[in-house]
This record gives sequence, C-alpha cells and structure tokens, in this order.
Amino acid sequence: MNSSTAVQRMRALFLGVIGIAYYYIAQTIASHAAEGLSSADWFDLVDRLMLLFLLLVGYGVLAYVFQRKHSVGYELGLKVRPGLLREFGLGAAVGWGTLVVAILPVVIAGGLVITLWGAPRQWFLLALDVVVLLAFSLAEELVFRAYALPRLIEAFGPTSATLLLAVLAAVLQAGSPFTPRAEIWTAFLLSWLLSLGYLRTRAVWLPWGLRFGWYASTSLLFGLPIGGVTRYTPIVQSTEHGPDWLTGADYGPDASVFTILVLIVALIVLMKTTRDYAFRYATPEILPAGIPVDIDAISKRQHEAGMGPAIEPAGPQLVQIAGLPATQEEAAEHSQRDGY
Repeated sequence: MNSSTAVQRMRALFLGVIGIAYYYIAQTIASHAAEGLSSADWFDLVDRLMLLFLLLVGYGVLAYVFQRKHSVGYELGLKVRPGLLREFGLGAAVGWGTLVVAILPVVIAGGLVITLWGAPRQWFLLALDVVVLLAFSLAEELVFRAYALPRLIEAFGPTSATLLLAVLAAVLQAGSPFTPRAEIWTAFLLSWLLSLGYLRTRAVWLPWGLRFGWYASTSLLFGLPIGGVTRYTPIVQSTEHGPDWLTGADYGPDASVFTILVLIVALIVLMKTTRDYAFRYATPEILPAGIPVDIDAISKRQHEAGMGPAIEPAGPQLVQIAGLPATQEEAAEHSQRDGY
C-alpha cells in the first residue's frame, strides 16, 4: 500500500466517523427545535423531519468540502431511477415477512393477546405514525448505509465495512446495562441485512423499505414494542405470553432468540431475491485497459512484411499525352497536316 492510498483510506475512515458523530449531534438539535415548534402529537413528526433536513444539509457540506461532490442526493444513494418503488416494496416485504416469521411461534402457541382501539383520534395517530416511521427509518439509513458504509468501504473494503458497521450497531444497542443479549445479536444481524440490501442495489431504497417494514410491522401492525418503545401502537396493542427467549418480554421481537435464527435465513433470502439488482447495479464496470490496438495499422504492417513497403507518390502528377499548340497559327498548321 503506497502513501497516497493510505491517506485516502484514513480520510474515508475519518469522514465515516464524523458522519456518524454528526448524526447524534443532529438528533439533539432536532429534538430541541421540535420542542419549540410542535405540540405533543406533532412532536415526533417535526423531530424526524428536522433530523432529515439537518442530515441532508450536513452531509451535503461534507461531500462538497472533502469530496468535491455537488449532488448530495446521488451520493447518499437517493438515486431517482426506474423501479425505485419496487426496490422499496421488496425491502418492505422482506422486513414484514421476517417479522411475521419471528413472532409466528408465539401466535401459534396462543401467547399473543391483541387489543384494538378504534376511536377516530387513534386513526389520525396511525396515519401520523406511518409518516414518522418513514422519516425515522430513512434518517437511520442515510446515516449508516448511505453515508457511513461507503466511507468504510473506501477504507476497508465491503466485507470489513459491513462487519464493522454491524459491530457498531451491536455496541450501541448494548449501551444500556438492561439490554438482553438476544437484542444485541438482533441489532448485529439486522445491520448486516440492511447493509447487504445497500450493497446489492447501491441505493437506499431497498434498505429504507426493509427497516420501515420491520418497524411498521412490529408496532403498527402487531402492536409490539420496538426495542422496548411502545408509543407507535395507536390501533393495535399486544401482550406476549411465554418464555422470554421466545417472546422478547418487554423488548419485543428484537430480544427474541428465535428472531436471530430468522434473520440468518433472511440474509439468504435477500441474496436470492436481489440477484437481478446485484447484476444491474453492483457488478463492477469493465473498463478498457492495456495498449490501444489499431487494426488498420496491423494489416498494413503485415502487407509490408510480405510485399515490401508500398511506394506512394509524392504528390499529384500530370501526364501529358500530346503537346498543345502555343498559338493559333500552330493550331491551324497542325489541323492541315492531320487532314482536318
């Protein structure tokens, strides 16, 4: 590794660390701003939208100053291209399906007690929470997949970068002393799954859909807590009964041992369902290299080797068939002599 490559890798690692640190700073600023701009019902929405705005501005500045990039949306994986809604939908389907399989044993055993709330205000909160989870899941994917992961790839390569980001997710999840070990492993595998979605598509749409599908299915559809948080369950509220290793207790499916097994299977499923995307977007481009080949020059050299060098005229030549008379008298004399 030469010195210039080492400098580039160190700069990429520095930008990745700065990007992640900025996320937590932006979270604090967004929360303080939302407290002064919104009421209780609208707080989460204003908070998440403010966070998105700060992330786009901050990462845009970093991209311009350190990388001389002008299109921050494209650099963050927000690539407007045909089929982006299908990518988002595939991610949401994988997130939803993974969560459904994770809680299926509890449902079959009859350990899921569901309570429904049908007041008009609850439906309003449901619509509000959908937008909140869309914004929140996009913000997290912008930080960890769209910005930090490419920087870590520049520094260490895709496999090591994915592993480092998964370890970071596990460490952050383990920050609380009461966090179950199963939830730490879930954070590790879910981060790996999301990074795989980004690497297969080189855009944020699929991992965004996957994270949203996971969050929305857990809270809005089944009324279960997301890492112990239950404020996104306005219509459906559920209580799980059974062993903690299977139900996750108060932390929800994130802390279930069975969820760990399901996520491992989900990695294989995502690999198979994104083959076309990987071929279209993640296959390295074949660039021409080596010595330019001039077919005409090769043919000319072969001809000269067999027949000798071709002698080309120095310039246009004039061939005079007969002399022209200089005067009219000479022309008349020539006509009489020739019998004209």
